[in-house]
Amino acid sequence: MIASVQALGDLAREAELRGYLFYVQQKAFDPNDPRLLAAMEDWADWNLLAYLQGISSDPSAVLLRGNARPEDLIVIRDSRTGDARFIPRRHLLSMSTAQLASSSLDANPYALMPEMVVDDRVSTARGIFTDLLEASEDSGSTEHVGIATRKLASATYALKRQMDHMLGNNDQSFTVSARRASSRRDMPMINRDYKDSEAAFEYYLELLRTDPATEPGVLARAWIDLGDFHMAYENLQDAQDAWSKAISILQEAGHGEEESHALLNPAPPFAVPAFVIHPYQRALFGIGPDDTLEHQGYIDVSMDISRDGSTRGATIIAASEDTPQRIRTLLLDHLRVQRFRPLVESDELSNIADLQTRYYYSY
Repeated sequence: MIASVQALGDLAREAELRGYLFYVQQKAFDPNDPRLLAAMEDWADWNLLAYLQGISSDPSAVLLRGNARPEDLIVIRDSRTGDARFIPRRHLLSMSTAQLASSSLDANPYALMPEMVVDDRVSTARGIFTDLLEASEDSGSTEHVGIATRKLASATYALKRQMDHMLGNNDQSFTVSARRASSRRDMPMINRDYKDSEAAFEYYLELLRTDPATEPGVLARAWIDLGDFHMAYENLQDAQDAWSKAISILQEAGHGEEESHALLNPAPPFAVPAFVIHPYQRALFGIGPDDTLEHQGYIDVSMDISRDGSTRGATIIAASEDTPQRIRTLLLDHLRVQRFRPLVESDELSNIADLQTRYYYSY
């Protein structure tokens, strides 16, 4: 049945069937049964992917708990405090002029706190990944702790990315504060998520450090991923410290400076965090890394990457014939908000100037 509704593209029905399947599995398997843990992971993975696909097509759409369809939300701010609130667009016609003009949002019945507009799919994924992390800790499986840690961080970063977009792209007529959008600063829940994922990484790293069987490459990879996570949240110093530790581990294990440099600085540079699914990547559409995909064209882009991972001066320098303007615009808009790993050296982060990259597209 699930395969049938997938073929029809009925996401709401697919979610209903998968939810019922997970309910049955919870009833059928004992709490410590590996089959239940696998079912939990599958259900969380599906929810996170469905969420990512949804916000990829409409970043302002949120599936609120109890709703069958996503709500289109706009952001307004309290002119006194700068606090952000969310209002379903369908309620705008119901709001009085006084409510729209009011400097305070406390009395507005349609204004929702950030904690109230967390998409139900990413909320489900975060909760299950947290449970899986705890189960992995109890089982003593360092490998499973690492998997659960990265998946939890992926879910929390996905929510941050959506909130960043919504704060920075709300209707200008309803923006009463000109502060630069930052969900980590403006929404305590985003910072709490960041700290929770950071703590999970630190626990995972402690397990790796204290296990004599840990391979240096595995430990270095964990530090690299933590550095990526810090950079995605604009925490440059902690990112640099994590990457420096990765370099030290590799060099102490006998890897040369050139080899360590190549591992930290792939060409082209990775979007951060490198372990998550980013917009427009193959994995977002269920396409495997080795699957054959016929590209319809390409776009060559030149840009600079600053030491904070942000891009500067992204411009198209060439493209295949008949490349649609819409594709060009989507790519540039994506690159301008995406953070990348800058040039990482043992004791500093540096800019990357005039980086030229070819992007292939298919639709």
